[in-house]
Amino acid sequence: MSHPRRFVKSMAANMIAAYYDESCDSRPLFEDLKIANEPSFEEHLNKYPIVKIDVSGFMTMKRKKVNIANNLELYILKDLKESYPEILTEEDTILALSLLKVFKPTNKQFVFIIDEWDAIFRELPNSDTEQK
Repeated sequence: MSHPRRFVKSMAANMIAAYYDESCDSRPLFEDLKIANEPSFEEHLNKYPIVKIDVSGFMTMKRKKVNIANNLELYILKDLKESYPEILTEEDTILALSLLKVFKPTNKQFVFIIDEWDAIFRELPNSDTEQK
């Protein structure tokens, strides 16, 4: 979703997270809205583990000369380990493999919600390396 800065992107990201997030009951937020009449409403409401990332929060790391991509991966891994301690251990250090390791026994697909995804382009317009 692309909108000018400071408009509704963050609110929309939070609404999407609330709809899909399995860790809460957001039915009261949506039951009076048009989406509640959709055939897939029940199928997806609060059914998925959510990984919500605010890229602008990682921009302060770049000012400290820290690799954003590496820290983003570490952040997600830390969150996964806290959420699935019975599946993941400190030895799990590769994000893609950790996601597969969690998916296999749970059979749950993750929903990734990336807020402020364009922050890196705004804050580092001349950094092709970081943008990639």
